[in-house]
Amino acid sequence: YIDAGGSLTMESGSFLNVGNNCNIIVDGSNSIFTMLPGSNIVLGTNAKITVRNGGRINAQNITFNSTTQPSWQGIEIINSVNNSDITGCTFNNAATSIKISNSSMMNYSGSIQSNTFNIPTGGYGIVGNNVSNLYLSGNIFNEGSVGFYIRNTVNGLYESAGNSNNIPVENINVIRNLFHGQNASVIIAGFTSAQTNIYVSNNSFTGIGSNNGPFNFFGRKVNGIVKNNYFNDYNINKNVFLYQSSVQFYGNTMNAL
Repeated sequence: YIDAGGSLTMESGSFLNVGNNCNIIVDGSNSIFTMLPGSNIVLGTNAKITVRNGGRINAQNITFNSTTQPSWQGIEIINSVNNSDITGCTFNNAATSIKISNSSMMNYSGSIQSNTFNIPTGGYGIVGNNVSNLYLSGNIFNEGSVGFYIRNTVNGLYESAGNSNNIPVENINVIRNLFHGQNASVIIAGFTSAQTNIYVSNNSFTGIGSNNGPFNFFGRKVNGIVKNNYFNDYNINKNVFLYQSSVQFYGNTMNAL
């Protein structure tokens, strides 16, 4: 338990074994769990890491391994808008590798870049609830049920209170990622009166995996730009499905049966 502005740093060469059903909790502003390159962590069945209420996690070039089946539960970030950076890591066999959960719409000011998500059957790579300004870049998502899933159920952030133009300032940025083998690669779904603003660019969706899913990209109540993506999945039913959305869609390549 890391709280009250405390910190825990795993140095290079250190080893942490998290037992079955155990939870590492990082709680409160300025509390931080740092994993430096070369440190090692193994998590048991249903083990998890919870970051909440302004806590942070910084992980660089770490492999998160599970000791047994069924899988560990992943990293959950709850109502924390501070800079949590997860870069160059490999997630093996997590039910949901990273989950970001907010009770109101919040900016995610960190980054999730250059990671590899090896997702078990029925599992998820990244799930976000009520998230804005998320930057997802250079990641690889292998297999599983869903690679990246955003579900916003409260209205977003706007340029100023009472803005007459109601201009959204949140963005979901999905750039230069590789998705293969999911039932649904990317889902960005809004359930509010306002649309979620997205920028989806230069991603690759391939049919290397074994799943035969309904779509590669699904957008509900989104606007923004979808451009220069490569859809080459012959196992998918629909490359793109948009519902109640208004996007600029150009420069994309689509191959299908």
